[in-house]
Amino acid sequence: MDKQKKTILFLHGALGTSKDLSVLMDHLVEKGYQTLTFDFSGHGQTSKWPDEFRIDLFARELEKYITDHKLKNFILFGYSMG
Repeated sequence: MDKQKKTILFLHGALGTSKDLSVLMDHLVEKGYQTLTFDFSGHGQTSKWPDEFRIDLFARELEKYITDHKLKNFILFGYSMG
Protein backbone atom coordinates (compact mmCIF):
# COMPACT_ATOMS: atom_id res chain seq x y z
CA MET A 1 0.00 0.00 0.00
CA ASP A 2 1.36 3.41 -0.97
CA LYS A 3 1.20 5.57 2.15
CA GLN A 4 1.84 8.73 0.10
CA LYS A 5 -1.47 8.42 -1.76
CA LYS A 6 -4.84 9.17 -0.19
CA THR A 7 -6.77 5.94 0.26
CA ILE A 8 -10.49 5.51 -0.38
CA LEU A 9 -12.28 2.37 0.87
CA PHE A 10 -15.43 1.69 -1.17
CA LEU A 11 -18.42 -0.23 0.23
CA HIS A 12 -20.97 -1.71 -2.16
CA GLY A 13 -24.71 -1.58 -1.59
CA ALA A 14 -27.17 -4.31 -0.66
CA LEU A 15 -27.06 -7.25 -3.09
CA GLY A 16 -24.18 -5.53 -4.92
CA THR A 17 -20.54 -6.51 -5.33
CA SER A 18 -17.12 -4.96 -4.99
CA LYS A 19 -17.12 -4.56 -8.78
CA ASP A 20 -20.08 -2.14 -8.79
CA LEU A 21 -17.89 0.94 -8.39
CA SER A 22 -14.97 -0.19 -10.56
CA VAL A 23 -15.39 2.61 -13.14
CA LEU A 24 -15.30 5.29 -10.42
CA MET A 25 -12.42 3.56 -8.66
CA ASP A 26 -10.40 3.33 -11.89
CA HIS A 27 -10.98 7.03 -12.53
CA LEU A 28 -9.79 7.93 -9.03
CA VAL A 29 -6.67 5.78 -9.43
CA GLU A 30 -5.88 7.81 -12.55
CA LYS A 31 -6.23 10.94 -10.39
CA GLY A 32 -3.67 9.64 -7.89
CA TYR A 33 -5.81 7.94 -5.25
CA GLN A 34 -5.39 4.44 -3.92
CA THR A 35 -8.72 2.56 -3.90
CA LEU A 36 -9.76 -0.50 -1.91
CA THR A 37 -12.93 -2.55 -1.71
CA PHE A 38 -14.20 -5.99 -0.68
CA ASP A 39 -17.37 -8.10 -0.85
CA PHE A 40 -19.60 -8.37 2.21
CA SER A 41 -20.79 -11.89 3.15
CA GLY A 42 -23.25 -13.28 0.64
CA HIS A 43 -22.20 -10.81 -2.05
CA GLY A 44 -19.88 -10.97 -5.06
CA GLN A 45 -17.08 -13.51 -4.73
CA THR A 46 -18.00 -14.67 -1.21
CA SER A 47 -19.18 -18.23 -0.97
CA LYS A 48 -21.55 -18.10 1.98
CA TRP A 49 -24.67 -16.09 2.57
CA PRO A 50 -24.88 -15.05 6.23
CA ASP A 51 -27.54 -16.69 8.39
CA GLU A 52 -29.13 -13.27 8.80
CA PHE A 53 -28.96 -10.12 6.71
CA ARG A 54 -27.93 -7.74 9.48
CA ILE A 55 -26.13 -4.43 9.36
CA ASP A 56 -24.17 -5.20 12.55
CA LEU A 57 -22.68 -8.28 10.82
CA PHE A 58 -21.55 -6.16 7.88
CA ALA A 59 -20.20 -3.52 10.29
CA ARG A 60 -18.06 -6.21 11.97
CA GLU A 61 -16.79 -7.35 8.55
CA LEU A 62 -15.86 -3.76 7.73
CA GLU A 63 -14.07 -3.37 11.06
CA LYS A 64 -12.13 -6.60 10.45
CA TYR A 65 -11.12 -5.44 6.95
CA ILE A 66 -9.87 -2.13 8.33
CA THR A 67 -7.92 -3.89 11.09
CA ASP A 68 -6.50 -6.62 8.83
CA HIS A 69 -5.29 -4.04 6.31
CA LYS A 70 -4.02 -1.69 9.03
CA LEU A 71 -5.94 1.24 7.58
CA LYS A 72 -5.53 4.46 9.53
CA ASN A 73 -6.11 7.65 7.59
CA PHE A 74 -8.59 6.94 4.80
CA ILE A 75 -11.82 8.06 3.19
CA LEU A 76 -14.83 5.74 3.51
CA PHE A 77 -17.33 5.77 0.62
CA GLY A 78 -20.57 3.81 0.69
CA TYR A 79 -24.11 3.91 -0.63
CA SER A 80 -27.30 1.98 0.09
CA MET A 81 -26.25 -0.64 2.66
CA GLY A 82 -22.58 0.42 2.31
